[in-house]
Amino acid sequence: MIVGDGENDSNVSKQDPGRYGWGDRVELWTSDTTGENWTLTKDLTPVPGHKWQNLKFVSRGNNETVPDMLLFYGWQGNEGPGAAYLWDNRP
Repeated sequence: MIVGDGENDSNVSKQDPGRYGWGDRVELWTSDTTGENWTLTKDLTPVPGHKWQNLKFVSRGNNETVPDMLLFYGWQGNEGPGAAYLWDNRP
C-alpha cells in the first residue's frame, strides 16, 4: 500500500482516471480473517524522502502471481528519472 503525505486523494482518480497518486511510504498491511481489522506488518520503504507510486504484484509468464514479491516505483523529486524497486520476501 502506498501511504503517507502525498497525492492519495480520491479526487485524483475522479479528475483523471489514467493518473496515479503518490505517497511517501510503502507499507505492507495484513488483515484478520474477517477483513475488518488491519495491522501494519512492515514498512517496505527502501529510500526515505522519495515519492512512491504504481505498486504492482509480480507475475510469472503464465500471469500467475508470485507470492511475496512486489514491484513499485520511486522518484526523488518531481522531475528527472525514477527507479523501479523489487521487494522480494520469498523464503
